[in-house]
Amino acid sequence: MRIEKNGFSLTEMIIYLALSVILFHISLFSMDLIERQKIIYCVREIKNDLRYCQKNAMDENKSYEINITTNKNFYEIRKSTGLGTKFIEKKYFPSGIKCEANNFPSRSIIYSSAGTIQNGGTIKIGGKKYSIEIKTNVSAGRVKIEQLQKK
Repeated sequence: MRIEKNGFSLTEMIIYLALSVILFHISLFSMDLIERQKIIYCVREIKNDLRYCQKNAMDENKSYEINITTNKNFYEIRKSTGLGTKFIEKKYFPSGIKCEANNFPSRSIIYSSAGTIQNGGTIKIGGKKYSIEIKTNVSAGRVKIEQLQKK
């Protein structure tokens, strides 16, 4: 009499479940890593744009501003002219990343022609699990980036 094999043995099922759990945990870790890298990239871009605004404000003797709106996925760079402000560029945050908090008075970081910031403040950039704060100093126009924090 011959027995036909329909299905998996207990050993095969245990191996399959173990591999599934390992792959699931690896994918969770990589998703965290991807979000962290997106936030770090975003903060570097903002810091570079702040330096750009500071340098150009001093070189051109004009005010520059970066307008970061809360709960949006972009910010705008503008230059002050005699008649108002001139739009320079709109930069988008990576998907899943947004500005969570901005305590600047006009929601803008404004560099005067001397290269200093008119009002100091903090911007909080984050995703689902991580966030980071960017702080600016009024007197020197310096930018300080805090440690990446888990929510």
